[in-house]
Amino acid sequence: MTTPPTGSDVLNIDDWLDGLTPPEATLDVCGSANLAARHEDLTEQLRARRRLDDAIQEGDRDQSWGREAADLTAAIDANQAAMKGASRTFRLRGLTADENDAMLEEFTLTDPKTRTQSVDGRGLVIAQVATALLDPALTRPQVEKLRKRLSVGEFTRIVSTVRDLSQGITELPL
Repeated sequence: MTTPPTGSDVLNIDDWLDGLTPPEATLDVCGSANLAARHEDLTEQLRARRRLDDAIQEGDRDQSWGREAADLTAAIDANQAAMKGASRTFRLRGLTADENDAMLEEFTLTDPKTRTQSVDGRGLVIAQVATALLDPALTRPQVEKLRKRLSVGEFTRIVSTVRDLSQGITELPL
């Protein structure tokens, strides 16, 4: 049985608290929804052709199958290269409770007549993403531009990553 550390072996809690950092993650973001959609289309065409090929007897196979498969594979490879060229790796971090509280306060609106409060959800999300983005560092207007130009799904992936990093539980391999 081991004994608990004592004296200089004890972790200085203030040093530990000073060294706390939120979790980080990287996310590849494709700037061309057309390329992503084309990838899905080409991949499905190749899968469909393979399913058809599996259903056809060996002797009845069309000689063009080999060329079709090679053409589809080449198109997929070329499209993937284009997607890579149109993509950017984002490095994001989780938000601290104080950062999130400050943003909630900033984007909570009060109706002057009814005194009812509501949250400017779009403004809040823009601020959260701008704060969480480490590389590239973007201003709020730049994040708004990003939101307007990316597909809804692609921007949602960014927002979901920020939320997961901010609210998720990090499992440690200890």
